[in-house]
Amino acid sequence: MSAGQSFAGQSNFEAFAAWKELPLGNKSADFSIDWTLSNYQSFVTADAITTINIPATGVGYVQLKITQDAIGGHALPGFSPDIDWDGGNVPTLSQAPGAITFL
Repeated sequence: MSAGQSFAGQSNFEAFAAWKELPLGNKSADFSIDWTLSNYQSFVTADAITTINIPATGVGYVQLKITQDAIGGHALPGFSPDIDWDGGNVPTLSQAPGAITFL
């Protein structure tokens, strides 16, 4: 792509800026993810989370980075059957202290 070309109607800057990581901070309660803010979001598990509302995005690619806190051992709830996982399998969340899982 040369300078000034657009990608799906967006300028080069807009298309690639969407992949900047959006850190959501420490999460210890239920929360929602708004994929309109960024295609790449991250959070640190600080306690048991029972619900993460992950709305459908339509066609597209999104990435969620989950980091266990220094204690670790935090599980996440099941995921919607509507999610099209790479390879068709729900990934396993690493629960070791400080472990990072990309979804």
